[in-house]
Amino acid sequence: FLMAYSVGQFFGGPFLGEYADRKGKKKGLIFSVFFTLVGLVITAWSMKEHLLWLLLAGRLMTGLCASNLSICLA
Repeated sequence: FLMAYSVGQFFGGPFLGEYADRKGKKKGLIFSVFFTLVGLVITAWSMKEHLLWLLLAGRLMTGLCASNLSICLA
């Protein structure tokens, strides 16, 4: 479960960078921050409900969308 976040960042970075190049950095950052928030809400909800599969999905989604450092440094 800890590795899901890092795997998401590894695969999400190039996609978010490409999205930011095509649509603009501001839209890329808004997309990234919004879906990071959604992933964190899913993670919190999964802990409340004790659903491990949802925890994994939330961590993966947060990792995919939290790799906005590639957008900021581009």
